[in-house]
Amino acid sequence: MLDMLVLVLATCCDSFFMSVAYGVKKIRIPATAMIVIAFCGTMVLGVSLTLAGWVSHVVSDEFGKWISFAILLVLALTSLFQGQVKHYVKKHKNRPLIIRFQGISFVVDIFLDETEADQDHSKELSVKEAFYLGVALSLDSFGSGLAYGIGFTDVFVLLCISFAAGVLAIWSGSAIGKRVVHHFQGDISWISGCLLLVLAFLRLKS
Repeated sequence: MLDMLVLVLATCCDSFFMSVAYGVKKIRIPATAMIVIAFCGTMVLGVSLTLAGWVSHVVSDEFGKWISFAILLVLALTSLFQGQVKHYVKKHKNRPLIIRFQGISFVVDIFLDETEADQDHSKELSVKEAFYLGVALSLDSFGSGLAYGIGFTDVFVLLCISFAAGVLAIWSGSAIGKRVVHHFQGDISWISGCLLLVLAFLRLKS
């Protein structure tokens, strides 16, 4: 149960901090947009858990633990150095080799700055904008679910908890952001990385 809660916290971190940034910039996230964002994350998590379930049928439990540990360790290290990754992408994203397909380019922009999802600058997130934002935020959920889902069976319970926690994280983050006077500029993606690192070792010990 502890590892499930750590996974949910890790996957909701980005949604929470994103919504804080939206609250600070006075960008409203309607209830429908909150549901869309949380639903995207839950669906991506569900797909990855399903794929992991198939992997569980072809590998031993012991080997599955090491696979989970390795994937979670990579994700944790990626999150810990996400600030540097974003800086690199910002520096090179306009080079010719970067894919310029509009949808992909938009998701990259959101990865660099979540508030870019408000494309029309209406100060309110539409359902379409929420979908793009949900996709950008759910990338970590795919890798986490793929790692955690090997040997895991309570998929429905986890997805319900994940959806509820996602909505709560967005709502509370937005509420907190509205009360913050100055936008925090520091990189706090390391918090998610630390949680994933804890989860990696919990999976190894389970």
